[in-house]
Amino acid sequence: MALDAAYLKLICKELNERAVGAKVDKVYQPERDEFVFLLRGFRENMKLRVSASSASPAVYITEHSKDNPKQAPTLCMLARKLFIGGRFVSAEQPGMERVVTMNFECTDEMGDRVVRRVVAEIMGRSSNILFTDGDGRITGSVKHAGADPDAARVIIPGMPYVLPPAQNKTDPYKLTETALAALLAASDEPLSDALLHGIAGFSPIVCRELAFRAAGDVDAPAAQADSARVFAELQKLLAELDAGGAPSAVCRADGTASDFAFFAPTLYGGAAEIKRFDSPSELLDFFYYERDRAERIKQRTAELSRLVSRSIERALRKASAQSRELAECENADELRIRGELINAYIHEIKPGSSVAVVKNYYDGYNEIHIPLDSALSPQRNAQKYFREYRKSDTRKKKLAEQLEIGAAEVEWLRSVADELSLAENDEDISRIREELVHEGYLRPAAVRNPKKPLKKPEYSFESVNTSDGFKVYYGKNNMQNDALTMRFASNSDLWFHVRESFGAHVVLRLEGREATETAIYEAARVAASHSKSAEGTKVPVDYTEIRNVRKPKGAKPGKVIYVNFKTIIV
Repeated sequence: MALDAAYLKLICKELNERAVGAKVDKVYQPERDEFVFLLRGFRENMKLRVSASSASPAVYITEHSKDNPKQAPTLCMLARKLFIGGRFVSAEQPGMERVVTMNFECTDEMGDRVVRRVVAEIMGRSSNILFTDGDGRITGSVKHAGADPDAARVIIPGMPYVLPPAQNKTDPYKLTETALAALLAASDEPLSDALLHGIAGFSPIVCRELAFRAAGDVDAPAAQADSARVFAELQKLLAELDAGGAPSAVCRADGTASDFAFFAPTLYGGAAEIKRFDSPSELLDFFYYERDRAERIKQRTAELSRLVSRSIERALRKASAQSRELAECENADELRIRGELINAYIHEIKPGSSVAVVKNYYDGYNEIHIPLDSALSPQRNAQKYFREYRKSDTRKKKLAEQLEIGAAEVEWLRSVADELSLAENDEDISRIREELVHEGYLRPAAVRNPKKPLKKPEYSFESVNTSDGFKVYYGKNNMQNDALTMRFASNSDLWFHVRESFGAHVVLRLEGREATETAIYEAARVAASHSKSAEGTKVPVDYTEIRNVRKPKGAKPGKVIYVNFKTIIV
């Protein structure tokens, strides 16, 4: 699924057709290794995404927007100074290299016209974004390479830009049939691997397709392949590439893309869906957006996930220790019984005795031996047992309370862990962080003006419409759930929640109308789809009027109890 030089050729073609003359209006740096240039053209406005992420380095026009840091990084400020106001001139690619140079005509501090460039090197972990001036000198870059005398090149501002070292592969446009025959004859690999290791600019899917078209089998031995047939199919692929290709994605059953190419692959037969796109950028936007979003959310929730996991482990260890202590307190009643028996038979117990042998009327008058402190009188021994009983009984009650509190804490922490797994954007993560701060698991961020009171958080709930015109609202975290249920909803509105599972609080807003069966069913589906049971085939959802829902005193965020409910299976 690598973005190869062949596909970058299509990207350059698209940029030269759509972006030439467009003016750089804004520059953003949503990630450390990613820039977005907002271009305003005569026919259309577009967002040019340039990424050096090791997971998804790419250059393409995107329709999606990302959250940007409140304070622009230093490199972003430099990019704004260099490129805002400049016009896109051209996109170039040196041969079949995974490098795209975007040229902009800008105005310098003296008012003179100058050419500045954004160079995107799309090379996996070694990907980079560089800015260069008209003389080809580096003015800034995402990654730097020190001035090591043995280094292949130096990436430092002020130094001349040098292309990455060329691979020991042949440009497919310069490859002759004789050279290809020699390449295949000398290889002991499968045909697709031999092509991948010998031809520049092609990703694995291109080489597998070429092998399949030429030999009918991607694993056919290279040395036994018909080199003339392979060469002929190569020329067809190059001709298709020069003509603009047919950007296509190989899709899984769930609709996500597993791979893509500049052509429609045939090697999968009917085993995979091939989705065609109108432009190279449209395909990349489809391919990278969901994957990047999921990866970004995963990275940004990693620290919070570790905190929650450690907190759960700590709470469980504490509960285990308290359970052991509680087991030790189970003999509290025995201490009380010993004290009562000593008082009952006090006239028969001699002072200075170390043990009292009496009849236990709590146990069929069976004989019982009660240890005594010989230094104390029988009455004092009875009082000692009563003191130990009261102490043990109090400890037992406190431990039971603490275990109940601990169980609620673990339940809440697990709900926060589920919230993190369902987070979709930076706002969701901020709300979860806010919840952890509120409960004392995180320190609040530093307040710039300590005299200025903190604003009470405002919640804008997600909502959908039912097919018959009712509004359904749902929370995306525990704090939102509380606000939705306890403050936003009216007493007569209907409240939904998946039974015995973490999930969103869902409110069906009635506004004086009678709820229809359709609205109830669709609201229940919203509750099921925004819960931990979302993948279930039959999910029980409880629903009741808001007036039947209440929050126990001191309960954690999102925790409520409800009565007089009905259950619907969706």
